[in-house]
Amino acid sequence: MTVKKLAAGFALLVISLAITEFAVADDAQESRYITISNAPSQADHYELSNMVQETFTPDVMTVGEAMNQVLSTSAYRLLPPSKNDPLVTDLYSKPLPAYLISIGPETLQNALVQLSGNVYWLIVDPVHRLVTFRVRKNYQSL
Repeated sequence: MTVKKLAAGFALLVISLAITEFAVADDAQESRYITISNAPSQADHYELSNMVQETFTPDVMTVGEAMNQVLSTSAYRLLPPSKNDPLVTDLYSKPLPAYLISIGPETLQNALVQLSGNVYWLIVDPVHRLVTFRVRKNYQSL
């Protein structure tokens, strides 16, 4: 009789441990009071939400060079100039304003928007991992 009780108790223990392990599979116990989630963060799902902080060196003189430097640590690249609107290509060749010598910490998306200014919409192609810009409609006729 005691063997049956012992076996039943052991089976309950194994089942409860298995259920507990399954229920918290996305969490790792770091210490008694700290649990770390192993679930992917928003930045893991959407790379442009990663935080960046850049201070541009004096050799970065144009907006396009600054954008390329900000994008250099990501998988995204600027759309090639041959496929861009001439107004966007003109944006890339504009001098980098002095107040943008240092940007961040902020998301990669916000850094690109800040570099482009409020005249442009940020366009993201996640399939080809390209970014480009479009002139907002109320500025196209200027």
